[in-house]
Amino acid sequence: MIRRDRRHDDMGEIPRAWYADDPGLTAFFNAMSLAIEELEHYLLRSVRRFAETAKDTPLEPQVKDFLFQESIHSREHRRYNDQLQEQGFPAEEMTQVLRDRVKRMEARRTDLQNLALTAAIEHFTAILAHQLLDRPEHIRANGYPPLVRMWIWHGAEEVEHKSVTYDLFCMQVSGFRRYRMRIAGILAATRVMLPFLYWVTWRFLKTDGIQWRWKSWRVMLRVTLVYPGFMRRMLRDYIRWYRPGFHPWDQDDRALLFRWRDSEPGKGLT
Repeated sequence: MIRRDRRHDDMGEIPRAWYADDPGLTAFFNAMSLAIEELEHYLLRSVRRFAETAKDTPLEPQVKDFLFQESIHSREHRRYNDQLQEQGFPAEEMTQVLRDRVKRMEARRTDLQNLALTAAIEHFTAILAHQLLDRPEHIRANGYPPLVRMWIWHGAEEVEHKSVTYDLFCMQVSGFRRYRMRIAGILAATRVMLPFLYWVTWRFLKTDGIQWRWKSWRVMLRVTLVYPGFMRRMLRDYIRWYRPGFHPWDQDDRALLFRWRDSEPGKGLT
């Protein structure tokens, strides 16, 4: 794992329809950015509560690197989301809705249950990142280059640290109780993340008065479900979580990381 203090100063003024000149596909990725910024804060809180339990173990430096990487992600997505608000999208309103929901969810759970949910959210982000790194051609060819670089950099770091929260959770609990808690975590993560993404997509389209137009959704649904179909292709990886002996690195995607690093200035070291 590498600490990269990436600052996407070349972001400039983000085009209103930055992905394939399509408002629906753009809105879906913008919705993901909104969710990421707020969820990163939750992940950081959950992991910090247990960071001391990794002290003097091989996991200790990984936890520290995870906290660093996620704090940078939150900072960069904040810059991205600020532009959405400036463009007239209800970014702050939607962020507050998610923030309130996460706070209620967090308050109802024990620290360990929150860590299980954190590990499940990290599974979602890791399998999405795998798809972006595995088939980057579509977004590279059709997206606004500064944002494409940001998304793929973020995806690479999600893959790098994909097992940290899971391993930290496994240090705290074992046996059937561990399995039961992580299944509860993935079910809660699914209930929170997927409805929010599509609802925010709808709200962003509503800003331009095109939420009921089929063509506003057509390209987004084709790209996410057909080709390259990253949401459809995530399903198999999502289901793996339910296997009792699951571990995030059962899917060894280091080759994707090496390919990304080789394509980066400085071999992705900064």
